[in-house]
Amino acid sequence: MDLISYHDDEIGVIFDNEQKRIFKTTPNIALKIKNNEEYANLFAESYMNKKTDKLSKCEYTIQIILTTACNLKCRYCYANGGNYGLSIQNISFGILDRLIEYINLNDINKIEFFGGEPLIAFDEMKYILSKLKNNKNIHYAIVTNLTCLTEEMVSIFKDYPISITVSLDGPEIVNDKNRYFKNGMGTFKTVCNNINLLMENDICVNLIECTYGIYHQKYNISRSAIKEYFRNLFPNTCVLICNEENENCIADYNVIEEDCEFFWFEKRKSNICGAGRTAFTVCPNGDIYPCQKFVGKRQYFMGNILNYNSINQTNILKDVDNLEQQLNCKECTARNGCARCLDELLKMPANKLCQMCENIRAINEKQIINYIKDTF
Repeated sequence: MDLISYHDDEIGVIFDNEQKRIFKTTPNIALKIKNNEEYANLFAESYMNKKTDKLSKCEYTIQIILTTACNLKCRYCYANGGNYGLSIQNISFGILDRLIEYINLNDINKIEFFGGEPLIAFDEMKYILSKLKNNKNIHYAIVTNLTCLTEEMVSIFKDYPISITVSLDGPEIVNDKNRYFKNGMGTFKTVCNNINLLMENDICVNLIECTYGIYHQKYNISRSAIKEYFRNLFPNTCVLICNEENENCIADYNVIEEDCEFFWFEKRKSNICGAGRTAFTVCPNGDIYPCQKFVGKRQYFMGNILNYNSINQTNILKDVDNLEQQLNCKECTARNGCARCLDELLKMPANKLCQMCENIRAINEKQIINYIKDTF
């Protein structure tokens, strides 16, 4: 049994990291369990003899890059203006037919529309939705800059339960220095107006995704301040703070508590995202990569959807296995409350990886103690 003991001056907490159960106790007992293996075993036999084996459900996702065209010119775009170094094109209907065939033959739970700007390829998106309308097991999602919303699109969002993620980088003073049209005009007002249009039509924007970077730092805007700002502007909408691909931001991103607001009581099959394993990205030409961050990196090319029986996961599986061994994820006390981006981990220096893990463990301990204080 894998018992973890935490305590502060007020309470003690015993967490069964194997079975996902948590017990409130005194600081003294928690300290004894931490320092005395025999006492810990006695506690386990007396109070924790019921077994459970709850695994988080595995969701299989296909991300479809509907187009490599984009109507914006964001300052930090990692996708080379949305095209990933590829030719500007929408996905063909022939590729879509083969992809739909693959989806119908496999246990796909989620389809995410991506770009470029996916709403530029709205006809292709409608085609997929219509062809799969009888498949009730699929959940749809879209990541969009929401600058080209039309009444027809609003109607489609009403007819289909699509989770909507909108890219917006914070207050106008920051957003419009990061995210702007090709004529240089900022996007903030357009995006906010379109979010309000969706909400007026009872369409939920599920997530606002903000890329934290140099202008937030310049104006001393913290991540917690961004979250508070958006929660006031768009109540009931979740906010995700992502990281600008900048070395200083990466170093900062992994050492702060406000980016770890979650705590799971489920077993996790892996602490690294499912890129290339339970999820993959299909480009407009049919090429397959682990996710959009790997597009164009030939060592991570997995095949083409036209020949979907020959999808190759070898390189990505090796990288994930090496990282999990390097980070010692299976033995980590915070392993069930930690999920990290594969691309980010592969780019991070070894010393930063160690620092990240130490901080996550410390945050995890604090979250467990606070959870007990708030719940009992």
